[in-house]
Amino acid sequence: VETVDANITGQLSVAAACHERGLHVILVGTGALYVTSEKKRKFSESDPPNGGSPGVYTALRQKMEELTNFFENALVIRVLYPLSSDLDARGLLGKLARFQQVDSVETSVTVLDDLIPLLPVLAKRRAAGVFNFVNPGTLSYAQIVSLLAERISSCAEWTPPTIRGAGAGNKAAAELDTTRLQDAIGVPIPQASESAKRIVADLKDDEIR
Repeated sequence: VETVDANITGQLSVAAACHERGLHVILVGTGALYVTSEKKRKFSESDPPNGGSPGVYTALRQKMEELTNFFENALVIRVLYPLSSDLDARGLLGKLARFQQVDSVETSVTVLDDLIPLLPVLAKRRAAGVFNFVNPGTLSYAQIVSLLAERISSCAEWTPPTIRGAGAGNKAAAELDTTRLQDAIGVPIPQASESAKRIVADLKDDEIR
């Protein structure tokens, strides 16, 4: 019941309350709905989930997205592997810096420094529907670990995690199409790989130590 309340009832109640008052609302969803396969490697907002998160959660998120389509005031943003400009343990950089082993995963990511500033723009334009809220392109865990190793070695000792070669398995890892987001914004969004390089290079020595 709690899962239904968090993923459907609660969010729909917020959307309905905002609709009644003529307000635009942005609901945070997840992009962890897809698994890359040989048949399909890139997914748009209209593609049905093919795995990733546990079945019940995925089904509820899909149903929530379907229901919010009836609200012309509601925007659902799909966030995937948020990447912040620090080593916070809850962010992707911080997690990879602390793990001893990581999978050989390649996926879209949400670079917060790039995308959070776009939310007021989307709200002002009253964008509605479901948007893949990620940077264009993909980023692999191995790429991030390599960037971290180069940056951290300049001021501290660090043992990089081992990259397992088995792949992502059932982990949600895929490229999400950003065409709809970029069309709504009207300006280019930085590639995930370029933003990752910038963020890691700008990490402060005190934070690394």
